[in-house]
Amino acid sequence: MERDDKYLARIMFQNKIYSSDGQNFEDLFTKIMGYRHKDFRAVKPQGRLGDMKNDGYILDNGQFYQVYGPENISNSIDNAISKLEEDFDGLLNKWSDEVKIKEFHYVVNDKYKGAYVEVHKKILKLQDIIDTLGESRKIKTGLIVARNLENILFELNEDDIIAVVGLIPRTHSIYNVDYDCLNDVIQHILNLPSKNYVEDDLFVPDFNKKINFNNLSKIIERRLDAAAINYGDVETYFKYQGDFLRDEIKNKFVDLYNESKKIIKEDEENYSDRRYMYILDKCMPKNSNNSIQQATECLMAFYFESCDIFEQPIFVEVEK
Repeated sequence: MERDDKYLARIMFQNKIYSSDGQNFEDLFTKIMGYRHKDFRAVKPQGRLGDMKNDGYILDNGQFYQVYGPENISNSIDNAISKLEEDFDGLLNKWSDEVKIKEFHYVVNDKYKGAYVEVHKKILKLQDIIDTLGESRKIKTGLIVARNLENILFELNEDDIIAVVGLIPRTHSIYNVDYDCLNDVIQHILNLPSKNYVEDDLFVPDFNKKINFNNLSKIIERRLDAAAINYGDVETYFKYQGDFLRDEIKNKFVDLYNESKKIIKEDEENYSDRRYMYILDKCMPKNSNNSIQQATECLMAFYFESCDIFEQPIFVEVEK
């Protein structure tokens, strides 16, 4: 996998991590582990028995995994600490008669917040408790958080990574607009829920200054530059379709951008690139191909240049 593709795959994975809570995070974990270890078995809850304190295991290695995916790790990690011993002992009580338990791994979706001081302290406390439990019961233990799961993901082959994160948009020096694909994308976008109507803003900033102002990476900058070459083709398309369609699509993009800002905060890593990929993912129909992806990004570049999505640069006038 090339460097640009790996970077975009990582951004897509980060978005999955941030949006995955509870069962969704457990499904993400078991999917990755299923590709990483062919003998990994996921345990699905069964009625009142639940999952018997075990979300997945590798029988030959005696490795067992318990998954915890809170919506907000900052508010929930104390709960994770308090229930860890209960989960650990529950695993031993329910499974040790059936199989040899050699390792216990606690998988927590910290949403990459382990670097935050307060969360980091509690993650360390969680690690200490896991180590103590393992020593007292002579079982090897480990803590897996988002960054560890990301490392496991990139041990997979390219096809398996795509199966987890989705189609990775390829970076091309020139994007070609396929009007049939453009129609498909537009129909998909029109079917997205509509939230509000946004009035036109006539201010159009310098394209590259806007890229820099929004802290977009060089990789995303190259994508926008390549897609923007087709600005005239997209404009011609809308010329024959009418202003109503152009405005409707614009409003959908504005809604998606505002949605991305609520979900992806500015203090998070790669926040601007993640917002870009969030919008791209939402705009692409399921089972899309590279032609659909290019058509989608040509639309994004069109509305980016007209300043309908992402922030306008702020210029300060200097008195003479």
